[in-house]
Amino acid sequence: MKKRGEILCIIVILRGTKMEIDNWQTMILIFEVVCRIFKKQGEENMERFIRKLFGLTFSALLAVVMLFSSVTVFAEEYDSKYPSENVNIAKTRAEMFLNSVGKPALLEEGILLKNLNGEYEAVSFSMPENGYIIVNIKDLTIPELSFENSNPYDNVKNPIYNGVLSYYSKVGEEFVSLKDNSSVRIEQFENVYSKEEIADKEESIRTLENTLKNQLRHVNIERYINGSLKTWYISGGHCGSIASAICMRYYYDYVSTNYVPSGSIGQNALIALMQQYVGSGGTTYSNLDNGLDNYFNARNVNNSANAITSFSFSRVKTQINRSRPIIIGTTNHPTFGDHWIIGHGYFTSPVDGNYVIVNNGWGNNNVWIEPSTTYLDGTIHFTN
Repeated sequence: MKKRGEILCIIVILRGTKMEIDNWQTMILIFEVVCRIFKKQGEENMERFIRKLFGLTFSALLAVVMLFSSVTVFAEEYDSKYPSENVNIAKTRAEMFLNSVGKPALLEEGILLKNLNGEYEAVSFSMPENGYIIVNIKDLTIPELSFENSNPYDNVKNPIYNGVLSYYSKVGEEFVSLKDNSSVRIEQFENVYSKEEIADKEESIRTLENTLKNQLRHVNIERYINGSLKTWYISGGHCGSIASAICMRYYYDYVSTNYVPSGSIGQNALIALMQQYVGSGGTTYSNLDNGLDNYFNARNVNNSANAITSFSFSRVKTQINRSRPIIIGTTNHPTFGDHWIIGHGYFTSPVDGNYVIVNNGWGNNNVWIEPSTTYLDGTIHFTN
């Protein structure tokens, strides 16, 4: 990952000197001191200082200067005020989870995430090549992960996490969405994602380890619909028509070509068509329910939509087992309100709990989200 590459560059620079750097904290401390002096001394004085202290060349100095802003982010990630052992425990928890689900991975350095109140709340770890997993550092729960999509917090300054699919960066007094760059002030949020701190995290890890040892033969179930969903997305708050279009294209691809007119199978054309039935902009359960039923009647296909304004993991499992995508509403989400995502798989384990595997409505499939969140408040499912 980029941060690891940057740190390696610093190591190369410092190892070119005659100094012995035997641990990361010493190296980072030296580099921070150098950067602070740079800000006070100016470039010419700084060059003489570094030549005298480290024997670095001018090109190495430039490398240090170019890395200054990114190291500021690294320093925030591992703030000396925050216990590093908590990050290590969170990493252990993440790796235990990945091992338990049969997808072990060597995780990158974590990115500490604050909540809206400025408290450290979670840490996001990147997997090699692609994938990420977010662990709450207060209670060691895992609200979301993906084995395919990149870490949403890569190269983000002042990262803020407000729960499932809610990614921000704090700029001044505002929170900037990492999805659409919109700015929100804290009073505009309905809820703040914040968990209760458990007393003994190490004991919690030991308990989980013993549980895993005692259930070596526990059965994890991971299921998907028999086909893939399109990863369509257009900006402008059209998630209802996007979710509907993705589902109709799925039925067109895997059930019957009668579900979509031949001239409307592409992203923009099918989303525009669905907007005629379910509306554009903010769409309600009633909009989707009635609009999809009207669409099925117009296409003369044997199907109907059923809206239920309460969430049920069992209902999701039933639909997935029948190879039907299921639209999930997040009307109570503190950030994006009435957003729509699409369930296309699930995972369940007696040890690691339940996860819904979704298309997140922003162009990504295979995002695992923990379904006990109060943000999931209903579904639109299909009868055929």
